Amino acid sequence: MGYRPFDCDNHYYEGVDAFTRHVPVDMQPRVVEWCEMDGRRYHVVGGKVSHAVVNPTWNPIAKPGALYEYFRGNPGGRSPLELLRDREPLPAEYIDHDARLQTIEAQGLEAVWLFPTLGVL
Repeated sequence: MGYRPFDCDNHYYEGVDAFTRHVPVDMQPRVVEWCEMDGRRYHVVGGKVSHAVVNPTWNPIAKPGALYEYFRGNPGGRSPLELLRDREPLPAEYIDHDARLQTIEAQGLEAVWLFPTLGVL
């Protein structure tokens, strides 16, 4: 081809300190925080527990390509939730900068556009 591919729909999974690491401690209650209830972690937005994201730690995560058949006409008639049930532990390259760079290089990509996953909050 003469050039390397550019991935323009790449997502990263924010670390637990993504919303607070650069915010002064006294201002942190005004941003997205975390709480733990019954052994599960949840986001706290505006002082209220948010259930907008079913699995906010993303661990475990649906495997890459889980919705491949769905976006090709869904010949098996399976629901997206059913297709997303096959999960794996969150890979390091999904959250770690250096591991991500190694993966991008290993995939032969020129560059990627990264989009936040928790933008849904």
